Amino acid sequence: MNFSFNNKCVLTNNLKTLNLNTTNGQYYLFQYLLFQYIILIILITLVFLLYIQFSPGMGQIWIRNGSFMPRGAFNLIIYPFKNIRMWKPNVWDINYPMWIFVSVCIFKYYKYYLVTI
Repeated sequence: MNFSFNNKCVLTNNLKTLNLNTTNGQYYLFQYLLFQYIILIILITLVFLLYIQFSPGMGQIWIRNGSFMPRGAFNLIIYPFKNIRMWKPNVWDINYPMWIFVSVCIFKYYKYYLVTI
């Protein structure tokens, strides 16, 4: 979906034209951007869970002995807020908030500097 801005503050795409001068237009643009971030966080969460499950250093977090244990994954996700040592650079690969931060920064860079909205 390629979007472009013209000089009248109108967001246009192939399917519809959205006037950003109105509150309604700003609301739909906000919803569009929010939806993109929600999808990004869901994808990053899934990639993170797969990474910690199959990484050689960690592994066996949410599937142990053939049974599904989501509590282990949840505990690992919230553990950086309980232990300050999880914020050291050598454990950033298993620090979920750091994954989210880096992913959002990369997404913003890609969205605003490499792709025209």
